[in-house]
Amino acid sequence: MVDLGNAGPLLTGALFGGALYTGVSRFRARLDSNVPLFFYLALVAYAIANPLRLNPYVLYVAVISGLLLRFEFMNDKVIAVVRVIEAACLVYLALRLSQVLLYGY
Repeated sequence: MVDLGNAGPLLTGALFGGALYTGVSRFRARLDSNVPLFFYLALVAYAIANPLRLNPYVLYVAVISGLLLRFEFMNDKVIAVVRVIEAACLVYLALRLSQVLLYGY
């Protein structure tokens, strides 16, 4: 585990805000935006630096869902299912980041 010092809560709060922004923007903005991919890159780096804070399976399902939505080659029904899966993962990640932010574990 990497000791982030005083930057840890700030980084966790920024990732929490990024999870909320990504969740809202997935249903309002265009799907070919690169912002969620940069958010997932930062989230994977955070998960590698702080193991056991986030469930890696949920995180990587969200990353794969984000990549599938970015490179949209599917029909509307499949896109809707992938959006729901990604939204569920983002809700979990936001709740887990808020727990880490508030309680420290």
